[in-house]
Amino acid sequence: MEKRKKKVGEAAQELWTQGKGEALVMDVANTMLKDLPQEAINCIETHKKIFPGDFYVEIYSRGVEGNPNAYRLQYFATRACPTPDVDRCVYKYHRNKDEVELLWAIPCRAVCEMYRDNAIIVDKSERDLLNYVLDFYSGDLDKRCKILNNEKKDSSLLDI
Repeated sequence: MEKRKKKVGEAAQELWTQGKGEALVMDVANTMLKDLPQEAINCIETHKKIFPGDFYVEIYSRGVEGNPNAYRLQYFATRACPTPDVDRCVYKYHRNKDEVELLWAIPCRAVCEMYRDNAIIVDKSERDLLNYVLDFYSGDLDKRCKILNNEKKDSSLLDI
């Protein structure tokens, strides 16, 4: 008889009950920077038929209540660029080129603070994520979002 593989939720629950610590927040952050997940590709393919022109896909990382070792990713497509926030990753689909561009990936607040507070010692392999985090705290991502949404310079939301 073949042994059944554990599902991700089961494995995460087992780690939590064994006292192996909190979720590895870096795993979530690294997932955001890897190749586009199949669910995001499905989201893009679906919304190519709905939205004319370019659009954005936001991947939202959400923890599972009662189990900090597990998280869920949710996928949303919008015509306007979403406001940068923690636990979010935003891609832009360029219709004329049929390409997807990663605009930013921002991990959870704890990882953001760790990167911000230890920017000097962050490993070279994690520099892309560090740059997104620093741009998030400096407001540069908000400015970029505003430009992508064609908001006017005198908008009350942000100063450029």
